[in-house]
Amino acid sequence: MVTVNEVLASKQFGLIHTNPDVIVKDAMNLMIEKHIHCLVVYENEKMCGIISDRDYAHKIVAKGLDPEQVKVGDVMTRNVITINRTASIADCMKIMSEHRFRHLPVAEGEDIVGMISMTDVMRVMMASADEDQEWQM
Repeated sequence: MVTVNEVLASKQFGLIHTNPDVIVKDAMNLMIEKHIHCLVVYENEKMCGIISDRDYAHKIVAKGLDPEQVKVGDVMTRNVITINRTASIADCMKIMSEHRFRHLPVAEGEDIVGMISMTDVMRVMMASADEDQEWQM
């Protein structure tokens, strides 16, 4: 089975992050610019949460708040579950499914070294299914 580390190695760029004092609009613009859907939030060089486009939809748009007036720290998800880089993609899928997550930060000790998305998991699972499938002509 493919490991988290193998998926991280295939990504085009490293971890993209922000801090809790950034306004939500700027965080969303960064996600758009980088073509990602989630940012790790750092404070004092440690992860203190994550913010995703889903947080934006549920905590800003749905409540009619102004993204230029709200800080990331006010709407980010705290107490984030992480996964170790040596874990399998099946382990990621289990955690994401049980907790209804679409993003899972990857930890190595106290450090966050990457992010696995549901899209990453699906790519691995689809590639695996393609390898297992016997195609008939």
